[in-house]
Amino acid sequence: MHALFFRPFLAVGLCILGLLPTQPAVAQTVVQFYTDPPAESALADWVPTKKDQAESWLTERNTLGGYLRAEAPDGEATLEVAKFLKKNNNAVFVVSILRCQPGCEQTLEFWQGYNNGKQWRRMDEYLIDLLGPEQLQDLLRAAGYSVSLAELAEHPVIYQLPKGGTSLGVRIVGFNEEEPIAYLDFVRDKFQLRAE
Repeated sequence: MHALFFRPFLAVGLCILGLLPTQPAVAQTVVQFYTDPPAESALADWVPTKKDQAESWLTERNTLGGYLRAEAPDGEATLEVAKFLKKNNNAVFVVSILRCQPGCEQTLEFWQGYNNGKQWRRMDEYLIDLLGPEQLQDLLRAAGYSVSLAELAEHPVIYQLPKGGTSLGVRIVGFNEEEPIAYLDFVRDKFQLRAE
């Protein structure tokens, strides 16, 4: 009888000492990340705290491909999460929150677990250099568009997450609605403009 009483305390003690495996604190899949995002993520402000309600928003789920899409019920936002693997197999989760009422605005975040998977770190500045106005203007010119920097400033840039794959598509609202005008490939653990 005494052994049954002490068994839970023994298991807790062994976990604290690191002798029994424990669950990592950070997500391993896009669904886990979506339903339990870092508190500092803009996603945490959007996703319902009740897991069943959060999952009812999902419109597309590809856990093996590392992608999910959710729609806020009022149509106010499209939420996406994509998972990329670094060379050391650490996961990078990319979050896109797209609001297009009346104009389009995107929140884009890059997250990685650290401290042996116990905490999240936002990695935007380490993983991507967002395209500047001159680069975007050059891409549009190469695609046959003539646009000034002042005109370009009126058109939001949308980074499109992949539904499988390792590239972010770049779309400019009002110019290339159907196909991305460029791609940022995840190579050498960073998103880089694809050389065409």
